Amino acid sequence: MDKRLKDKEGNLAKGGVEWFKDTPTQILPIVLKWVKHFNELLGYHPETGEPIYAKLNFHGPYVQLGRKHIEGEKKPKQTFLPKGMMTLEDITLEIALDLLKLPRDLGIHPETGGKLQVNLRSFGSYIIHDRGKEGKEYQSIKAPDNVLTITLERAIEVLAASRLSRSNRR
Repeated sequence: MDKRLKDKEGNLAKGGVEWFKDTPTQILPIVLKWVKHFNELLGYHPETGEPIYAKLNFHGPYVQLGRKHIEGEKKPKQTFLPKGMMTLEDITLEIALDLLKLPRDLGIHPETGGKLQVNLRSFGSYIIHDRGKEGKEYQSIKAPDNVLTITLERAIEVLAASRLSRSNRR
């Protein structure tokens, strides 16, 4: 058990081993491979020379730019893997570099003039539509769309479909 999955008192952090307890036996070998690659060095950032790691915590697999956080220093950038789109085994240095560039600007919405971006968090990937004074609109990105490849045009379609679906429920 990796000590990072324990709290200050040595108790298992939320998730910890419990995360694996109810894992179906058919996928347990995959989970165990993730644990094996818990802190795998993928390579180094071509511009900064900082190390890039593929890691796993109780929220799931992620990539990290830089070493462990040291008090008083800037926290290393971390980005989760898109849910259901890839595993730690799929991660290459090139994919990690693309993930670490998030959030990604897509452009300007032609109707609202608002900025569109895509980003990724532990709960999944999403579109951000900055509508200025009206606030921000968020919409999940579902497969087969991908946070790394979705275009401005497709993001506009996803937002429009979401608005239509919400208006039909009323």
